[in-house]
Order: sequence, then C-alpha cells, then structure tokens
Amino acid sequence: MKYLSRMLLFVTLFAISIPTISNAIEYGSLQVGHTYIISKQTPITPSFNTSDTTKYTMLSSGSGFEVLEIRPKIVNNEWYIVNIWYRVNAYDIVKAQIISGWIDSVALFGQDIKEYKIEKD
Repeated sequence: MKYLSRMLLFVTLFAISIPTISNAIEYGSLQVGHTYIISKQTPITPSFNTSDTTKYTMLSSGSGFEVLEIRPKIVNNEWYIVNIWYRVNAYDIVKAQIISGWIDSVALFGQDIKEYKIEKD
C-alpha cells in the first residue's frame, strides 16, 4: 500500500497542469543557456550533493538566474521519484549579489517564472 500511494503521488505530481499566464514558464521545463525571473523567494544550495538543507540562501522575489546545467536527482533512493535540479548563476536583486548554486525544480512549483529576453531593435 505504501508503494502504491507513493507511486500515485509521483504520477499526480507530473500530471498536474501548472496554472500559468501566457508568457510564464512551467517549473520543470527550463532550458540550459536561458535566463529566468522568479516570482517568489526561492532557495539556492551551494552543492548538488548537499544533504544539509540548512546550507542554502534565499533568492528574493524578482531575482533572476541563468541555467548552466540540468541534472535529475533520485529522492530518498526511490527510483520512481526524481527531482530536476538546475545549476545556476543567480543575481539577487535585493542583496545585489551574484550567487552560484543549485535550485530544485520543486522550489519553483507554483511560481510565475518568466524568461528574461533582451529586446533587440
């Protein structure tokens, strides 16, 4: 039963349609080389392999980040639960500092994520 409930949770998480506005990006579809703006505070960890969740920095709402790498991570040694992690260079607009690290796609769930594009004349 425990296995079945976990499997249903996994299937449900990936079957939910994320409410987005027309120019928003879904939390699991970010691409390497693209820059995005977040709408809520978001944790960024210094290392992909960190198990210490206290070693993170919160990016302020409205901050941006460039995706450098995308890597899946198995959760709790359960092969059927995989989180997508993004290695990023982020710019915190409140602290006015650049932070390098990893963002878990789950932390982006429910946000109004927008791609940052420079308009050319």
